[in-house]
Amino acid sequence: YEMLLCDWSSDVCSSDLYTNMWNRMVPDRRGNGPFVFQSGPYTSTFYPMRQATRRNDKTLDALRTIHCSGATGGAGYKGHTVVYIAMHAWHGKRGLYLAQRVRDMYDAGCYVRILYSFMGHGTYSLLTRHTGSRMIARRVLFPGPNGLVAAKYSHMKVFAASGRVGSDPSAHVTWTGSNNWADRSIKADEVTLRIPSKSVYNAYVDHWNFMRARRSSGTWAIYEEPGGGGRVPD
Repeated sequence: YEMLLCDWSSDVCSSDLYTNMWNRMVPDRRGNGPFVFQSGPYTSTFYPMRQATRRNDKTLDALRTIHCSGATGGAGYKGHTVVYIAMHAWHGKRGLYLAQRVRDMYDAGCYVRILYSFMGHGTYSLLTRHTGSRMIARRVLFPGPNGLVAAKYSHMKVFAASGRVGSDPSAHVTWTGSNNWADRSIKADEVTLRIPSKSVYNAYVDHWNFMRARRSSGTWAIYEEPGGGGRVPD
């Protein structure tokens, strides 16, 4: 994949990198990445990455940087890393291997908090079967009056960790963007931005808690997506 480096102090440089990606997309021709841009502390990963598998998926690589023990310096909870996830679409083959990593993190001691909209039942079962209070997985997807088509749901795609990330035991890192945890997302124009910032982490966690409190359910369910999206696989 292509890696482009940039001086973090140059706003123009950072802008140029995104303009470069825009110009790549304008002809609307088939391309393939990923394209990874580094600007100071911020990392942008652009898709598609059609050859992505569990061996080289950039989202899975990011999840693997999160370690569940050894959190210090006010990060995490009682020495364990805390992970928040809000995911619009989480299903299919890709959804399952990303879910396996999240489940492995729970099994290793992480506190995992999930809000989801369109999640396959196999994914949900993998995440929640035989778990305790360190795992929270709540639906923010609700139907309209006829009970068949989704009317209310979150479109967010974010995961955030407080604790040991990489070699930093007191990290606060947020990954946000447009990439769903589903098969089609590795074939589409998507971007994920990695932001190492405690204030950004806190802002996203505050919004996660707002959505959970405003309307969420602990019971899995699925409804047809508006616009012909259909029901999710797995």
